[in-house]
Amino acid sequence: MKKVLTGDKMLDRHSLDSFEKLKDINTELAILARDHHKPSEDVMMIRFQSLDDK
Repeated sequence: MKKVLTGDKMLDRHSLDSFEKLKDINTELAILARDHHKPSEDVMMIRFQSLDDK
């Protein structure tokens, strides 16, 4: 993925921003959104990462 200097901070924080927006609505989904760029063996996380890549 190609980053542009002005978009670096937004891109780097998008997982945390997603978590903040979702935490009061659905905690489980918020945690998946926050951690989706970390390697995982968890089946739910693997599914979430697969959907995120589409």
